[in-house]
Amino acid sequence: MKANNHDIKLTIEKIARSIFFIIFIGGLFLFISYTLENICNLVIFDTFKIPCINTLEAAGIVGFAYIIIYGINFGIKSMRTEMTNRHKTNRQNSDN
Repeated sequence: MKANNHDIKLTIEKIARSIFFIIFIGGLFLFISYTLENICNLVIFDTFKIPCINTLEAAGIVGFAYIIIYGINFGIKSMRTEMTNRHKTNRQNSDN
């Protein structure tokens, strides 16, 4: 079976979009990690005299914060959807 040009273009566009998304999100992640590292090392180290953090530790903190924030947002959206579905009448519900 031979693929036509439209399918090939569509596949290339999807791959390019995925690569761009990965590079953009990865760059944003690294930028936030470096920023957090510098803020902690400049502000917290000078103020409280605690050891500096490195980039890997900052990346772990950013990743952990992302998981917590995403989990809270997911839980809130799920609760809203559940509450909306609970208040539907029987005629509005798609089950019947």
